[in-house]
Amino acid sequence: MSLLVFSLFFSIFCAVLTLMNFAVLKGLLLAFGGQLSLLPLVSLSIVLSLLFLGATIIARYYSGSAVTLFYMIISYWVGFALMCGFVFLFLLLPAAIWPGAKNLVFITGTCLALIASVYATVHALERKIKETIIPFRENLTLVQVSDVHYGVVNASKYLAELAQEINGLNPDAVFFTGDIVDGTTHLEKGSLLPLKQLKAPAYFVSGNHDFIDGLEEVYQAVEEAGITVLDNKTVEIKGSQIGGLSFTFKKVNLKEGLTALNFKNDRPKILLYHEPRGVKEIESAGVDLLLCGHTHGGQIIPFNILVRVLYPYMAGLYKIGNMQLFVSTGCGTWGPKMRLGTDSEINLLKLRKTEK
Repeated sequence: MSLLVFSLFFSIFCAVLTLMNFAVLKGLLLAFGGQLSLLPLVSLSIVLSLLFLGATIIARYYSGSAVTLFYMIISYWVGFALMCGFVFLFLLLPAAIWPGAKNLVFITGTCLALIASVYATVHALERKIKETIIPFRENLTLVQVSDVHYGVVNASKYLAELAQEINGLNPDAVFFTGDIVDGTTHLEKGSLLPLKQLKAPAYFVSGNHDFIDGLEEVYQAVEEAGITVLDNKTVEIKGSQIGGLSFTFKKVNLKEGLTALNFKNDRPKILLYHEPRGVKEIESAGVDLLLCGHTHGGQIIPFNILVRVLYPYMAGLYKIGNMQLFVSTGCGTWGPKMRLGTDSEINLLKLRKTEK
């Protein structure tokens, strides 16, 4: 990822996080009767935002239990603050109606946010195998795994467990649709080797997080794990064509990319592409099934509201003209290992031939 893109993303993220921290800290002060003038409150909000950036950078270059603990604490604060801020927003009206009970109202809100945070943490530990039957021109049993986010939170043990679960499904092929790494841990030789346990042929297309370490380094780690890189390439599996498009931060010409894949019109076409964008253009190119990830389904309520605005096709199966689109919520997490209103999922896709 370029320094400009990285800096722009984290500048916007830290600005939003600072505003959220300010609102949450103000609410906590109202809840527990604390007093803090504007300048210290703003300063503390900024510091808490920068700590998340700092924890992310430290985790990339240093390892160990202390670094992991520091990152986890800061990232869980981000998750809690998101939920707390959302709850406090709905408490503004009751607090205005019953000013005498303002403390009690915000204490209740804090407790609700804490309960939601604990539930979200426990829920994120459970990976669900979600089976979806998709009408298709050929019979195929596929496993789609998106947004693995290997890193400081989801490490080697997580990859080994993931491979074991996938093997139990006996698929014809396994598709990794981007963000196989998180970028919070520096990618080293052998980092993804636990995925070499996969018995079925496995294929990978890149996502935005895969650029943080450098795409060539990710390619090397993926191939070392016995997974075929499918960025801007095609393969054939049981009579169906499988194509992959690389993620890019630039404005893309999907028509050119799809033309370069050289799909044959007389055979079913499946496209792997990390981000569910440009779906109408992809449909017009004759793709039968598009598999995407990236959205995490919003990962944590209320973040799903913003994600829904950016990505109308946020999770699940959609019919777009003659094409079907499946968007996975992903099996990993970004930032805090928390999920509220979404699942960490391994997608078992049963493509079944239909008579026309």
